[in-house]
Amino acid sequence: MTKKVKIITVVLAVCMFLGCGLIVLGLVAGKDRETKAEMDVEAMIDKIHSLNLTDDFYNTDISGISGNVYYVDAQAEPGNDGLSMENPLCSLEEVNQLKLKPGDAVLFQNDGEWHGSLQISYSGTAEKPILVGNYGDGINRPAIHGDGIVSAAVCGSDVSYITVENLEVTNESDQTKRLRGIYFNAVRQNVSGLVVQNCYVHDVDSQPDVFEEERKYSDPHFCGGIMMMAGTADSPEMDVKFDDILIRNNKVDSCSLCGITVGSGDLITLSTNIRVVGNYVSNCFGDAILLYGVDGGLVEGNIGDTNGTRNNLSYAYAGIWCFGSKNVTFQYNESFGFGTSQDGQGFDIDAYCDNITIQYNYSHDNYGGFLLIMDLGIDGRHTVRYNVSRNDGTSFITTTLALSNGGVRHQQVDIYQNTFYTTKPIDCLFRFFGFGADRVYMNARNNIFCVDSEIKPPVFSNSALSNRVVFGNNCWYGFEESLLPAGEAGRIVEDPMFSNPRNAYSGMEGMDGFQLLEDSPCLNAGTEIFGNATTDYWGNETSENHNIGAYMGKAVEPPTDANLASGKTVTMSSVDGIAMAEKSLRALLTDGVFDKAVSTMPAEAAGNPEWIEIDLGKESEISRVVLYAGQNNPLFPKEFTISIGDGESWNEVVSQSEDLFGPKQDVYTFTFQPVKGSRLRIDITQMRETGTGTYAAALSEVEAYKE
Repeated sequence: MTKKVKIITVVLAVCMFLGCGLIVLGLVAGKDRETKAEMDVEAMIDKIHSLNLTDDFYNTDISGISGNVYYVDAQAEPGNDGLSMENPLCSLEEVNQLKLKPGDAVLFQNDGEWHGSLQISYSGTAEKPILVGNYGDGINRPAIHGDGIVSAAVCGSDVSYITVENLEVTNESDQTKRLRGIYFNAVRQNVSGLVVQNCYVHDVDSQPDVFEEERKYSDPHFCGGIMMMAGTADSPEMDVKFDDILIRNNKVDSCSLCGITVGSGDLITLSTNIRVVGNYVSNCFGDAILLYGVDGGLVEGNIGDTNGTRNNLSYAYAGIWCFGSKNVTFQYNESFGFGTSQDGQGFDIDAYCDNITIQYNYSHDNYGGFLLIMDLGIDGRHTVRYNVSRNDGTSFITTTLALSNGGVRHQQVDIYQNTFYTTKPIDCLFRFFGFGADRVYMNARNNIFCVDSEIKPPVFSNSALSNRVVFGNNCWYGFEESLLPAGEAGRIVEDPMFSNPRNAYSGMEGMDGFQLLEDSPCLNAGTEIFGNATTDYWGNETSENHNIGAYMGKAVEPPTDANLASGKTVTMSSVDGIAMAEKSLRALLTDGVFDKAVSTMPAEAAGNPEWIEIDLGKESEISRVVLYAGQNNPLFPKEFTISIGDGESWNEVVSQSEDLFGPKQDVYTFTFQPVKGSRLRIDITQMRETGTGTYAAALSEVEAYKE
């Protein structure tokens, strides 16, 4: 979370937390987009950083329409021909009866609401697609509500060259059903040229309880927000697929089971040329984005925000992933906050996949970790590079599954130039889970594995399978050296010196905190990678620098707003907690989380001296210290001093004898003339009454800055 604190001599302010989110608009203009090696990466990153998630929308452009334009107004009288704004159609029933021709358009009035299902029964052509959109004044998109009485609020079967844009779509129900918001399927013929863009799809209430008994060819992953499925239970023998599909710039929220799923549900014939670009998917029961049975796909610039909301280990979902697919690239996506699940990773290369590339992505705060890799049914080779994983849980990478068809097969994964970082306890770095996990082989080179925590995890969940990973030129920090893989050439076991890792924000700009400072041992310490990408996420040429980790540029200056105390070691005169928990309790004072206060042991006198000391790691110039009381903490110290020094000699920079604490004041900022030192010390001279006749002092966070 981003913190904003006004900088004056003493600031008494309520701590405000501003969440960052992005939606990416217009990153892919057409089918013949540039390849990743040719595209202007710097321009793309500028665009990602400059845009914010909004509910703005536009009216459909009909300047290129060659056929009829039909207008629909929910307030109109029935019986009109719909060919002008003055004589609009009024109902979905009237629209569904239209015999649309290539080049026609159907426009719904903004602020209008319709209940039922919009059924698209006719196809356009590549030159003259049929367009469904919006028109008129109003502050809201036209809304189509399925009300749980129809299987999909907007649907089309065996229709091609259709564009649906600028609609709001819901399909709420309290009954046990399979529901969709927008749904296209291919049953008896191939379907091409579908576009769904700039729609707001939310509250689609499929219920999971019926899914297992009804799976057949209709996989439950094809229920939810925006769904496109080729091959169904009605046509398992048909050789059908999708081609040239674009799902772009949509907002999908609170859908069950999944946000966006597209591909061939029967896996008989894989769908081709599938693009899912610039969508924001949040609060869905299961997966955010899934490509299912695809050959040739691009998943780019999407955000998966707090999905997997069921938080139930009985279900297996992941953030952004593919199943039964090949030749798919996932890039410039952010996946975060995925809930408890059998899987729960930010990204997933699932079963029956080959030639999947996971690059330039930001994964953070996902329950199951960064990446799941599964082995089932086919040989495959995949590439995972230039990604940043921050505070992903359980493990960084999990490999699993089960039986291979037709003998033993293998998945090989090249994992290079990634940055894995956590301040939270994890079970291990590489997790081998379930029968078949031993058939996934990995080459891990030029990665940074950094555990910024006092709890040191093992590298492997099962050391017997450690030979499944070949390591070279990786940086390891926060691990027991004796437990690191034996025989690794070029290994580094020093602090990688990130520019601002603990203050990394949500939003793709959060990756900026993992650039390297001048003293980083990872600069120009990497080995050359055959077949490497031409640039990193930031657009730095990979041929110019051979760093370890996701950042391939030159050293950067520390940001002026970097918290110098972030993640640093804390010692205290006393801690109110059991001995075995004291380390983890003290660490709360520099962990970047503000909801839990750390207290001294209760004392009989208010003037009992207590102190807090933070080792900054190296000498730094400091001119501002920020103290956080924390939520519902009545024990902010009454009187105290703040000093900067080296542990032996100290320069007192703050002497606070006036009681500052107030019930609505959480943040206390102190500025002073710059002082150099490697340690920060708070001496508490007057504490507060605890309510039980004793006295104590408590803080939730301490920050230090150079102005």
